[in-house]
Amino acid sequence: MRHKYFITIILVSTNFILKSQSAKSDSLLLFEKLVFNAKSKITSDSLLHEKLNFAIRNADLVSAYNTYLRLEKGGYRVYNKNYYWNSALLCLDNFNFSSAIQNYKLYRLNFDSLSIHSNLLGYLVHVNYDSIIAKKYYKKMIELDSTLSCMSCFYDLLNKKVKSGTGYMISSGVIPGSGLVAIGKPLKGIASIVLIGGMSYGVYSLIQSNMYINAINWSLNLGMKFYLGQIKLTKKEFDKKQNKKRSILNKKCKANYLEVLTKYNLTYKVSSLP
Repeated sequence: MRHKYFITIILVSTNFILKSQSAKSDSLLLFEKLVFNAKSKITSDSLLHEKLNFAIRNADLVSAYNTYLRLEKGGYRVYNKNYYWNSALLCLDNFNFSSAIQNYKLYRLNFDSLSIHSNLLGYLVHVNYDSIIAKKYYKKMIELDSTLSCMSCFYDLLNKKVKSGTGYMISSGVIPGSGLVAIGKPLKGIASIVLIGGMSYGVYSLIQSNMYINAINWSLNLGMKFYLGQIKLTKKEFDKKQNKKRSILNKKCKANYLEVLTKYNLTYKVSSLP
């Protein structure tokens, strides 16, 4: 809440919310009682279907998904457009991609295979599961609406090859600090070059002074720590840069999705009993 409300308003609002939550819970329990007392599977399935719609209508997606799973476990099949649309979205929201695809296929086969909404849903349910099929739906989408090319960020995000940064680490191994400079951290790279260079000069001076044991100790202890440390730092900075790029792409995808969601009303739909 951005603003402070009067205590009386808070109390009234809280009381209203509590009553609403109670009514919803009571209704869900009533559905369970009716299902338990149902005389046939047809009646039981119809009641569960109605409970599914009720849960969706009240934005209780946890109950909705659990109810969907019960219907599917019982082999529920119905000629209802919204049932398969909602089931695909529920499975997608719960990362159950194989079931999302199964529901989408039934939706597409029986009700709608041509509209922009259908192809958009097809893209979303496949993009996490089968990138080749997702790409086909993407092409169909942009044929119908070229502005949907923004949705390619999902495909890019999921199918972009993860770089390991090995080349930068090798570069730092050959020329200390060079990998950091290449990544875009010139100050840290130069600091590593100066530090390793100064350490090398110190070891060289010890050798020139016939202080071989000290030179070996410096090389094995401080020298190796600084040398390996700047290689590890190169890896760390590379990973930070990659994570930053991924975070930017994530935000872009979220913004694109919300924009498309609003434009095409890609949300749950409540249907009546068949």
